[in-house]
Amino acid sequence: MTELQKRVITGAILIPIVLAALILGGYYFLAFIVIFLTGGIVEFLRIRTIHHRLLLPLALVTLIPFMILISVPGIPLIYPVLLVIFLPWIIYPFYYVRGVGIGVYFSLFFEVLLLSFAGFSIFKAREYGFWVSLYFFVTIWYFDSACYLAGKRWGKHKLAELVSPGKTWEGFIGGLVSLIPYVIFVKFLNLPGLGNWTFLFVSAYLITIVGQQGDLAESAIKREAGLKDSSNLFPGHGGILDRTDSLVAAAPFYFMLLNWLWK
Repeated sequence: MTELQKRVITGAILIPIVLAALILGGYYFLAFIVIFLTGGIVEFLRIRTIHHRLLLPLALVTLIPFMILISVPGIPLIYPVLLVIFLPWIIYPFYYVRGVGIGVYFSLFFEVLLLSFAGFSIFKAREYGFWVSLYFFVTIWYFDSACYLAGKRWGKHKLAELVSPGKTWEGFIGGLVSLIPYVIFVKFLNLPGLGNWTFLFVSAYLITIVGQQGDLAESAIKREAGLKDSSNLFPGHGGILDRTDSLVAAAPFYFMLLNWLWK
């Protein structure tokens, strides 16, 4: 079975699960997020070679920031914190290719806050409606697939060879160009909450570019640890972190745009 076939089959299983969680919303969606956050933290601890007996207890402890965030009314200082938390994540691949590593404890602290804010943002974005929340997920998935296909067809120049050898500039640019008909199509569907051209275009480009950087940053951490995938949980896709790195990086920015541009 080819890698593409594995990716398609795994996606066909995972996507209905995500859709069901989004449709049900409320505590069901919260439980879905907590499960994925816990799994992601466990994988990260494994990458950092934390002893296996400590994996789950540490993962549960590190969920505390997330639980605090969702219990506080309104938006608890998320915007200034974003600048502190996420800018290092976005620029980390730039430093990695120059031989700069990232310490175990700093990266653990960073990853915990990153996952907590991402989980909070995804959960709160659901309050804007099913279609608005779904648009975030589908945009990331669409862009990832478009980059993959464009890279397979035209890819020649490596985007970040030391971090992610499979990614190319042609694939990345192809993904960006493909967002134009994608956004037009979404607008044409006239879905509830998705009628603002400015929000659709700005959010599509911002979350995909930031998401790409999140993907590269997680790849850099894996390369530093000598790993290709965070785990082999999903055939053809790797682990939870491999499937959610773009979502994790992009979610807080999407939630930010919901507060600034969405109408």
